[in-house]
Amino acid sequence: MGTDLPKHDTEAGPKVFSITQYSRSVERLLKAQVPRIWVKGVITQLNQRGKIAYLTLGEFEEGDARPRAVLEATMWTSELEIYNFRFANLAIPLALRVDLKVALLLEANFYVPSGRFQPRVVDIDEKFTIGELSLTRQKILERLHKDGLVQRNKTRALIDWPLRIGLITAPGSAAYQDFTTILLQSGFSFRIAFAGAKMQGEATEPTVLHALTRLQKLRLDVICIVRGGGAKTDLVYFDSENICRAIAGCAVPVLTGIGHEIDNSLADLVAYANKITPTDCAQFLEARVGECYGRLGEMAGSLAETWRMECQQNWHDLSQRAFALKHNWEGRRATEELRCREQARMLGSGSRQSLRGESDRLERNRIGLIRGPRKILRMQRLRFSNKTQALDYAWRRLRADSAYGLREKYLRLREKSERLLARETESRSQMRRMVKSWWRQGLLAGKEALALKDRLIHAADPARILALGFSLLRGKDGKAIRSIAQVAPGDTIISQLGDGAVESRVVSKKESG
Repeated sequence: MGTDLPKHDTEAGPKVFSITQYSRSVERLLKAQVPRIWVKGVITQLNQRGKIAYLTLGEFEEGDARPRAVLEATMWTSELEIYNFRFANLAIPLALRVDLKVALLLEANFYVPSGRFQPRVVDIDEKFTIGELSLTRQKILERLHKDGLVQRNKTRALIDWPLRIGLITAPGSAAYQDFTTILLQSGFSFRIAFAGAKMQGEATEPTVLHALTRLQKLRLDVICIVRGGGAKTDLVYFDSENICRAIAGCAVPVLTGIGHEIDNSLADLVAYANKITPTDCAQFLEARVGECYGRLGEMAGSLAETWRMECQQNWHDLSQRAFALKHNWEGRRATEELRCREQARMLGSGSRQSLRGESDRLERNRIGLIRGPRKILRMQRLRFSNKTQALDYAWRRLRADSAYGLREKYLRLREKSERLLARETESRSQMRRMVKSWWRQGLLAGKEALALKDRLIHAADPARILALGFSLLRGKDGKAIRSIAQVAPGDTIISQLGDGAVESRVVSKKESG
């Protein structure tokens, strides 16, 4: 094996070389002895400095985030751009980026100025990367299916009038302008809550996740994730498992308008609906609200027509009821007026008859009180006369007896007669006093009864009732009003008071109970 390194001079001592000479010798040795080799790994760093792009490959074990081994490589920036242009037109477009699995054909190279081993990238196997991307995408999709996340957001209820919109896109981008212009010019009162995020590059995942977290704290009807057209390689950032899980777990429907017409990202698959472009997404919301508005208009027209028919029917019913009520009120008013007149006539006639009857009874009592004592006195006189005759008869019988016995008997009888006469006289006096007392009491009782009847007649006098504050309501035709059903708003009524009458108009009425 040949080498450019000089041999040691044992006699003159070791020969000393410069660092550059040593490094170039190592460089020539590596190029001569180390062939081009395909190496696979994960890009952990990718930086462009001028004309050179620096890549760092890492080797990882399953489940370990720390690299088992790393290798730094370089390539020309122009070559990197050529590779990216070629990869962008593949069936599954891709671009060299961090976290991408690649298979690189490396050429051994030793960087002389820094003394570092830095292999150079000669070629890239896109089939290996595409296979790894497809495998990774398939594994992510399988995990999403296993956890039931692919259909979860599709089960969210999207209301018919989604007016509170959450928007996630790049600030000031064409997607933002297209989306907001359509909604704001639609004529509907859309309210858009905007959360800015990166739509390409390594910052896509964290910014989109942060925006979803912010918008879910608001009361929204739907969240839209949109971006305009661009490189197809940008679509790979929306295959992020974290973004898919965040969309699936969102409490409201999520619409995507990523801007790719052919390929769908995993974010499109787990979203409520994929509308391809931001314009299509906005037009979908506008059309949904428009359909709801149209249905509401039809319902409003139907409701107005139903209300009009109901009003007409109710007006007809009310007219018939008003006519029947007026007819019944006229009949009832006439009947009540006749009854009132009859009661007034009967009240006046009954009062006069009662007064005459009481006067006649009082007169009879007075005559009886006058004639009663005379009759009693005649009866007492008749009884006294009968007793006198009996005494005379008894005296004549006793006169035939012995003079002594006769005289004794005569004296006893005379004494008895005197006692009887005295008692009779006293009885007559008592009878006279009792008759006088009865006559006074009867006269007073008759006067009190007559005064009571007079008070009752006076209490039943309609004029006195009116004087107490009550009133008699009459219609314009003079008929009495006895029920609230006899009047209607706008009628004229006359209130008869004790000292006059008041004419008024009915403004409203309220039934009791």
